[in-house]
Amino acid sequence: MGEIVDFNDKDKLVIHHVGMVCKDMDKQRSILQTLDAISITMSHKTGDVNYKYIPEFKCNCILVGSFEFIIPDYNSKLSEWFEMSESPLHHIAVKVDDIKETTERLCSLGIPILSDKPVKGVANTLVNFIHPLHCGVMIEIVEEL
Repeated sequence: MGEIVDFNDKDKLVIHHVGMVCKDMDKQRSILQTLDAISITMSHKTGDVNYKYIPEFKCNCILVGSFEFIIPDYNSKLSEWFEMSESPLHHIAVKVDDIKETTERLCSLGIPILSDKPVKGVANTLVNFIHPLHCGVMIEIVEEL
């Protein structure tokens, strides 16, 4: 398989955020307070909070700095995943310049993508996902509009 990312080029791999599934707001507050206590530097301004319901995934998403809290609908696939998972970590999101071109390139390399077309995400973005069976973790690709 061809090389997708040149890890020597720092501009090519930019982490946009980390997504975590949480069912209650107290858990979210606890995570943020812990990160604040150890002085984690976020790539976005910490004060920016964006919220959106994503009907395609049946979940509410709250983007706080570089962390996205995902609150799944009851009986959704995400809710089922959360019940079976040992970790609240759901995905790592990477920023791309052109999600359509990136999706086409990944598909041409045989990398499985979850949706046929990008979905409108939180904070004026388009998103898609690389299937977690491909590399062991869900990777979200994000284009900021």
